[in-house]
Amino acid sequence: MKTAILFKTDCKTTDSTFERKQLENKYARYFEERPDYRLLVTYVPNKKLPVYNWFKYKEGFSRQLVYNILREWKIDKKEIILDPFAGCGTTLLACKEFGYRAAGLDILPIVIFLPNNIVQTRDKFFDVKKLLIVKGGSNIYGN
Repeated sequence: MKTAILFKTDCKTTDSTFERKQLENKYARYFEERPDYRLLVTYVPNKKLPVYNWFKYKEGFSRQLVYNILREWKIDKKEIILDPFAGCGTTLLACKEFGYRAAGLDILPIVIFLPNNIVQTRDKFFDVKKLLIVKGGSNIYGN
């Protein structure tokens, strides 16, 4: 019986791997390998930047990644940038710094703490005064 359970689990893993491969193949035309972004998809580059280095967020990414995407995709400054996984607010801060309007939301309670502390830093380079926290649902904040 134990062997049957292990075998069944292995089949599920194989099935999910197969399904993942199918999805990868279906959307392959939208993928682009960018080795130059390898170091930008981590928090590490923010360690040396004022304001951005105030809270190490494991799932965070660099300010430079946000800047590169805004520039490469030629996003108009009239647009509003939405960050549906705002975390510690890197996208919101970078957008503010580069002159874009942005809004972010996150389901994690920690993001209530994080933007409040961003506001308290009141760094001379940022005017991050607008903060809205919706209780009982997602936390939404923006600039």
